[in-house]
Amino acid sequence: MATNSFYCNKCKKYTIHYELSWNEFQASTGDDEFGNQIITRFCDITGISKVAKTLTGDRFWKCGECGDTMIRNSAGDEV
Repeated sequence: MATNSFYCNKCKKYTIHYELSWNEFQASTGDDEFGNQIITRFCDITGISKVAKTLTGDRFWKCGECGDTMIRNSAGDEV
């Protein structure tokens, strides 16, 4: 699990952020549709989501302070 430090818009300060898998991010958004869970798990297990992260540069992050989740690009800006 990768970590980085970003400015959190919810906490209003720089905090440690933890990288999430696609499935973890989807669960944190409250999307509990069964079909979506299967797709994101399949993509995480087979490595498809890793390829997508490499191509787009977008990653899923969770604030270590407040637990807010966000998508950030390779520059660290929120998408």
